[in-house]
Amino acid sequence: MKEDEIINEVKIDNLYRHVRNLEGVRHPIDALENLNLAADYFNQKLKEFGLIVREQDFKIGDFPPTFRNIEGSNCKETEPSIILVSHYDTVWNSPGANDNASSNALMLEIARVLASENIKGNFRFLFSTLEEWHPLIELKYRELAQKHGIIDDELNFTSYAYKQFYEKFSTIFNKYQASGKSFVKIMSKTLKKLRGELPEPAIKFMSEYQYLYPNKSALDLFGETNLIGSHKWVEEALSLGKKIKMALCFDELGTVIKKSHSQQIPSSLSKDIFELYNVDIENELGDFIFILASAEVKNVGDKLRGFCKSDLINLSHAYFSNIFSVNELFQFSRGLLGSDHTNFLKAGIPAIFFTDTDGERNPYHHTPADTIDKIDFEQVSKLCKAVLSTLVSLEEN
Repeated sequence: MKEDEIINEVKIDNLYRHVRNLEGVRHPIDALENLNLAADYFNQKLKEFGLIVREQDFKIGDFPPTFRNIEGSNCKETEPSIILVSHYDTVWNSPGANDNASSNALMLEIARVLASENIKGNFRFLFSTLEEWHPLIELKYRELAQKHGIIDDELNFTSYAYKQFYEKFSTIFNKYQASGKSFVKIMSKTLKKLRGELPEPAIKFMSEYQYLYPNKSALDLFGETNLIGSHKWVEEALSLGKKIKMALCFDELGTVIKKSHSQQIPSSLSKDIFELYNVDIENELGDFIFILASAEVKNVGDKLRGFCKSDLINLSHAYFSNIFSVNELFQFSRGLLGSDHTNFLKAGIPAIFFTDTDGERNPYHHTPADTIDKIDFEQVSKLCKAVLSTLVSLEEN
């Protein structure tokens, strides 16, 4: 199909409808029913599109619920395929319209168009769960924080001093993570640096909290303490000998802010590493999509960029073709590994990651204000069209 024919099949109303239907806290502890309703929704829609649907169920330790990855495909298990992945769980207090219903909606619309137009090619659509945090660790965190008076029964900080402590601790801890030392050692080092500044209850809390985590590096904990659903899927896929050509991962796509200095650029990243299209990086306008592509699939990234620049789509973007190993990328900037693509990269599977840069731009990230009215559906629609056009072109060549 020609580019104009395929992109005309994308319906922005469908994107809006999916986000509207999914919006709401989808959390393993506080909103398990909503989490399961979202899984049911993907199951239903993928079947409506005529795809083969498979659920991967798994447990977490002695935590009672069963968690569900939902996969829709148009091919046999043994056939090499391209996988598209987005998580559908949220943090405890956020309705998750952008994080990550915006990505779920984009994947559903791509799945619908590919299936309805009977596009050649082998595709899998994975809606993964437990990307945000390990539910047992979160429960123990709450128990300890309440025991020491850091948070109340509604999970709010009991004083401004504790809120400041948390923010300061997180900032220093994140700087230390690139060292490759164990999670426990990094927490101990951070605690030692701040010991003279922290209230005594906060010191006691952190002294106990650090041992909730396995004694592994922060990078090794990806897939164990967060990114859990996709880790389970990749682990199973490798054990079954599934052949994955590449993974396309989507996480937070819809925040557009056309104001100067609305876009933060982490100090560890040079602006010169990006290939830019219609991006005002000097004034730091937050109105583009960030794309990270493994070097092995740079040809796909180049195709994608061509479609983004076409008159029919015209999607502003910052593109980074990654030549680093996962370990080097982690030291370079941990934020570049903050979603499900990391589990594919760790398994040696090339990946392309799409995001609006979440907390580097979005003041509503992981808050109750992550609602549908904040999403720029034109932006999501443009990316949907660019990815769809790329997938079709790969199979035509």
